Amino acid sequence: MRLIHSSTLLQLQRIPHSDEHFTVDALEGIDTYGAHICEIFMVSHRWLRPRLNSSQSHPDSSDHLKARAINEFTKWRQTWVRTKYEFNIEIFYWIDFCCID
Repeated sequence: MRLIHSSTLLQLQRIPHSDEHFTVDALEGIDTYGAHICEIFMVSHRWLRPRLNSSQSHPDSSDHLKARAINEFTKWRQTWVRTKYEFNIEIFYWIDFCCID
């Protein structure tokens, strides 16, 4: 299974396609930080720009509304865990567009 790290989404400010290779193998990514501080969120969503031609289709709006919402969730979740449990977490996402070729 492939995952995209939250820091990648924060840096890009958009949802990248799987052929851009921004994802990591789930076990390798989790091993990098240690399973005890990693969370994985599977994003179920409606595609905002569906097209019959797959090269023109995209799950997000042209102004990256969905990517911004995911990034805001990341910031909220990291702050919540840090405040409540006093440690930093690493967040990974499984998003079909990023993680499946």
